[in-house]
Amino acid sequence: MKDSILFLINSQPASPNAARAFESALTLRADGHPITLFLLQDAVLTGLKGEGSQAGMLMGHIQCKGISVYALGEDLAMRGFTQTNLRDGICIADYAQMVDLFETHTRVIGAL
Repeated sequence: MKDSILFLINSQPASPNAARAFESALTLRADGHPITLFLLQDAVLTGLKGEGSQAGMLMGHIQCKGISVYALGEDLAMRGFTQTNLRDGICIADYAQMVDLFETHTRVIGAL
């Protein structure tokens, strides 16, 4: 069985780092790895409906490929958004759930 991989992404949607992280996630998923993305800090903006950056557009492909996506609720709220602002299928999580994801994945990749 392939390693399960958790990506922690904190870059704003228009950053090259965010797009690179999403592309890497798609590549690893195509290779058969179970992938989970956890959006925190400015990366929660990538999960908003209508986000038009390259990373935002990749988000649609990510969700179609069976990749789980979580957004840190505290960071979302600090930016004035709620679950209704997120794309369908993105779950709001807290720090405890993030720690649980660390324990259930064999690898963690931090993408700044």
